[in-house]
Amino acid sequence: MYQTFNQGHNRRVTLAGTMRTRLFRELATSEAYELGARDVNNYLLVEQQPSCAL
Repeated sequence: MYQTFNQGHNRRVTLAGTMRTRLFRELATSEAYELGARDVNNYLLVEQQPSCAL
């Protein structure tokens, strides 16, 4: 889950919070641009996944 913070009239967006995967993190950035953001500060963290034991 993440939060979006609007930074004034210059269409700057800050993303903060945690995401399950790196792909979701990048998709959030892409979505912000698609919705009209000109600048995106992505401070989203990716949750650590448990390592698989062999």
